[in-house]
Amino acid sequence: MSNFFNSGYWSNFHSLAPWTIFLIALFALIIYLFPTIVAVLNKKRQAAAIFILNLFTGWTGIGWLAALIWAAIKEKTDAVNN
Repeated sequence: MSNFFNSGYWSNFHSLAPWTIFLIALFALIIYLFPTIVAVLNKKRQAAAIFILNLFTGWTGIGWLAALIWAAIKEKTDAVNN
């Protein structure tokens, strides 16, 4: 088994600088939480619910897309409040 980790792929992965790995992980986290970021920037009232949906079902792809659509849809405004 130790031969597997000493093979070409893993030895190249470990040769990356730690900051490179950090930047890749940060980029992946931003992409994963993109629906939540959109919801917060659009000041959605349900931003917390979108975050929960994104956090727990975003890995499926369908959950991520559902959270993104929910975050991007404009909310209806009441005529009384305007």
